[in-house]
Amino acid sequence: MLLRALAGAAGAVSLITGGALASAAGGGGGRGRAALTLGVYFGGAGFGMVVSAVTVPVIAAEVGWRSGWLVLGLLGVVATFAALPALARTPDVVRDERARGPSLSARSISGLHAILVSYVLFGAGYIAYTTFIVAYLSNRLGFGAADVTLFWGCAGLAATGAGVAWGPVLSRLAGGRGVALANAVVMLGAVLPVLLPVPAAVYASAVIFGGSFLIVPTSVTAFVRKAVVARLWTGAIAALTVGFAIGQCVGPWLSGVVSDSRFGVAGGLLLSGIVLAGAAMIALVQREPGSSG
Repeated sequence: MLLRALAGAAGAVSLITGGALASAAGGGGGRGRAALTLGVYFGGAGFGMVVSAVTVPVIAAEVGWRSGWLVLGLLGVVATFAALPALARTPDVVRDERARGPSLSARSISGLHAILVSYVLFGAGYIAYTTFIVAYLSNRLGFGAADVTLFWGCAGLAATGAGVAWGPVLSRLAGGRGVALANAVVMLGAVLPVLLPVPAAVYASAVIFGGSFLIVPTSVTAFVRKAVVARLWTGAIAALTVGFAIGQCVGPWLSGVVSDSRFGVAGGLLLSGIVLAGAAMIALVQREPGSSG
């Protein structure tokens, strides 16, 4: 539990600072550059899924699952050093030296409350799917280790290249529509294995879910970039990440309660889809910066 807490804290810092740096790197060029840059950044998590899908099963089968965790940790260290050249070329994020303490985050998300609520619901919905989908596939369809590896590999490949495909789309959607569309596609991927419990639909779910779930933080960060002045980017991303983390805490618990009831794991996945649908609808309320309607 201690290690999970440390990993969560470090992941939050990485997500916040990385999002701010990617936002700074997305300056200049066409209007789609910012969304593309953020998509490439968040797509790195998809590449990590592919790496883990390829390496962990082999290592776990040969020397045990604990060694798999150690290898992933070492790969994380290697990735950190590999990122240093890009970090050196990234523009500095403008800081607001006058703003200190809790008021910074509160001020930075002024007018972003619909996005905040949507991001909380997304955190609850997507994490429930990733937590329980393997149990559902194993119990409902009899998926073995090789099938699960292929499933996550497909999801990771889709996530790796999703930013390139979504970049032009996000750059053309005003207000919270980009966040809403991404959540809607994630919702489709989450409920598809329950509605069509066949292998073809399951792998389609992996591609749809994998190709969209990282687009939600991409679209949220892209919206922050145009809705908030540069010196408040880090504070805004931090505040939204706190909401996202709260959703991640609540989502598995709620889906777990449903999964332990007569509705089973399928019911928990459907609940995940309902929560994601709510996230999409609430995001639609978010207005474009500077818009009066």
